[in-house]
Amino acid sequence: MTIATVKKKDPKEIIDQMHTTRQNFLEGLSTFGVYGRVWTRRNEHVKDTALDML
Repeated sequence: MTIATVKKKDPKEIIDQMHTTRQNFLEGLSTFGVYGRVWTRRNEHVKDTALDML
């Protein structure tokens, strides 16, 4: 995304999109079955923290 595109979007939408993209990436990793719960919890925490900063 360019800076101009980011400025036009709702910050919540960008945060949700980044969260979803990262979660899909994590779920595609071969080790997700082992570490997935921790990664998912961390990804949720990052999303919640970002939303709290708005």
